[in-house]
Amino acid sequence: MSADPAPGPDQALRALADGNRRAILAVIRSGPHPVGQIAEETGLSQQATSHHLGVLRAAGLVSGTRAGARHMFAVNTGGLAAVRSYLDEFWPTKLAVPPSNPRRVALMAEHATSIEIDAEAADVFEYLVTPEAMTAWMGQRAVLEPQPDGVFEVDIAGSPIRGRYLEVERPRRVVVSWGVAGSDDLPPGASTVAFTLTSTAGGTRVDVVHSDLPDPILAGHAEGWAHFLPRLLIVAQGRDAGHDHWVPLGRLRRRERTTEPGVARPA
Repeated sequence: MSADPAPGPDQALRALADGNRRAILAVIRSGPHPVGQIAEETGLSQQATSHHLGVLRAAGLVSGTRAGARHMFAVNTGGLAAVRSYLDEFWPTKLAVPPSNPRRVALMAEHATSIEIDAEAADVFEYLVTPEAMTAWMGQRAVLEPQPDGVFEVDIAGSPIRGRYLEVERPRRVVVSWGVAGSDDLPPGASTVAFTLTSTAGGTRVDVVHSDLPDPILAGHAEGWAHFLPRLLIVAQGRDAGHDHWVPLGRLRRRERTTEPGVARPA
């Protein structure tokens, strides 16, 4: 069994913030398990299980190897030991004396929203899996492979969103991993976006749940979905959403700071 290196406590603690990942660790603590058995015991789909195992491996908490044709996963005790060692620094006496440079570990958050669209679910679904349809409402460029573990890449207002398709259930549900290339706060595949399409009397309700978001960037993503979902409604009803001038909230705030009196503009 090969052990993946532990990258540090911040990434490990972010991975442990998700209840599904803790459930996976509880299953495999008794010994190596294949993906199918882990999925069965946790009640997750195999695609979602594979995604969570990938996050746990990247955080140094799970190790994997092959046994014949099967890929086996087990707890990486070295990674957990590193987390425990980090937490021990605060217990019991060191809690009273804050370190001069405390490490900041972001809490994970979730944003849920929905929109009603006067269109059939099958028609709305295409705007989640087809590059030309995707960029009609969100992003300027898309590379999409709508199958489990297929590529999900969308460039949105200068932010290269990178992830994978985790679930594709036509025309009811799409789940993708979501992150930003080059970002330390939300690296590629670090969060999950689930689109659930439900037929209604008025057409289709689209429920969007964006989970595993570090709390400091939750507001920016909430503002982004509030901007893009109305554009999805427009194009799914056969209209043109027009050119998108949206600027991410964090970038807009930085721009506003540079225009405040007494604040020098960048050259």
